[in-house]
Amino acid sequence: MGASWQEPQSAPIAVPPWYEGLRVTRAELRSALRLALGLAVAGLPIGLLWLALAPRRQYEVVDGGFRAVEPQSEALIGADGWLLILTGALGVVVAGLAWRFVRVRGVGVVLGLAIGMLLAAVVAWQTGELLGTGPSEEQTAQLGSIVAPAVQLRAIPVLVIGAFLATLTYVVVACFAANDELHRRQLAAVSSSSTAPPTAPTGRGPHEDWPVSSVPAGANVTAPPTGLRSDPRPGALGDPRP
Repeated sequence: MGASWQEPQSAPIAVPPWYEGLRVTRAELRSALRLALGLAVAGLPIGLLWLALAPRRQYEVVDGGFRAVEPQSEALIGADGWLLILTGALGVVVAGLAWRFVRVRGVGVVLGLAIGMLLAAVVAWQTGELLGTGPSEEQTAQLGSIVAPAVQLRAIPVLVIGAFLATLTYVVVACFAANDELHRRQLAAVSSSSTAPPTAPTGRGPHEDWPVSSVPAGANVTAPPTGLRSDPRPGALGDPRP
């Protein structure tokens, strides 16, 4: 009685560890560095725009001090709000452009976005406060003159809003993209290269007990026996004729 037939078994597929996708390659590091430096430079025009748009509360110089021209004013929080809007919009736009035009995608690009937006916010903050100085001593000494205080950021946590929105935008786009290319191709190549070919079936098949024709090795099995010929007619196949 023949042995039982065994199904072919393939080698197990090697699954990469969970931290494989968190590795930062040199290409990602170069892209992240260029992105961070570009965002830091972009903080200069953002600071100038913040200086132009930030509301500044006006005061009138009176005897013994200053008097607010508008007692009820939102200028105290207006400067913080405009810096938040400008850096947030910059983070969203740059994240979309980075996903579209930066060929290398991965954790390194996300870190470059976050660090670059922090640098851009700090540069914009310092640029606005450096150029938006307060009134001079001559202006404050003249009674009846209208002066405005220096541009000042009161809520320091506003500086991280741009980095948060840039990171969030990049991650959301990666989640809804048809082909995110976040190390998926490299991991697939590693998995396919480590896969072994399927093993050959062992044992004897179900048909191996059938009788095997005792034709000598090297014999011409296609030619008819010597002295006989076969008739090509369907009803007389194999009839010997002289």
